[in-house]
Amino acid sequence: MYAYPWWTKQGLLLRLPHRVQSFIYNFVWPDYVGLFDGWLARCAVAVPLLGYAILYNDTVAGYFEFTKLAGSSPSPFGLSPVVKLKLTYFGLVILGASNVFYHLFRPHVMKLGRDEFEYVSRLLEHATLGFYIQIHERIRYHGHASVHGKYYDDEYDAFMRDCLGDRTGDREHALIRAGDWTSAKARHEGLLRSMLIDNYSYGKRQRQGLLAANVAMALIGFALIAVPGLDLFVRVVLTLF
Repeated sequence: MYAYPWWTKQGLLLRLPHRVQSFIYNFVWPDYVGLFDGWLARCAVAVPLLGYAILYNDTVAGYFEFTKLAGSSPSPFGLSPVVKLKLTYFGLVILGASNVFYHLFRPHVMKLGRDEFEYVSRLLEHATLGFYIQIHERIRYHGHASVHGKYYDDEYDAFMRDCLGDRTGDREHALIRAGDWTSAKARHEGLLRSMLIDNYSYGKRQRQGLLAANVAMALIGFALIAVPGLDLFVRVVLTLF
């Protein structure tokens, strides 16, 4: 496909735009839910409520010295127990803020399901006909977001006829077939799943700028929390060896 090896300047220049486009296309909210909606991020939401009581507690600050575990080894980064406590505190506050940010600004499909399986299962049970009509219009207007959106119009038309019923024959001997929503869903479940998967694929790529900001926020929070832990690890290693 490429005329130059990837390690050459020409090869990098040829591949870089493709790599960037591929990263942007695959930069989606579900892949980062564990970062800002894990158990630590959820618990961190409560930190600002108790933070000042902890931050200015001398007894708690003393626990960050770990003299029994690390001995008398000085901090390799020159951090005092109070500084390490503050880093932990502000790291948890930022991490808690990223969790609140996620719940406020995540795409609508993420509010209906954290992942594709949960979204499809929930909507197959609770979605109305109007919801599928909206998805169909979105696919026809914006285009399919995945291979699941490449269904045929005949399939969709058959689903609509089963839902709403139809009229066959001439005016004198017209036969009206009543629609049945329950049986229509069961008969066309494959189509409905494809439509829901495609809609989720489209929705999870929305608000990528907000996703990037939230990922950065969460990473900063984890980095601040990790510094005291790394400091302790290095002190223990220095004490042992």
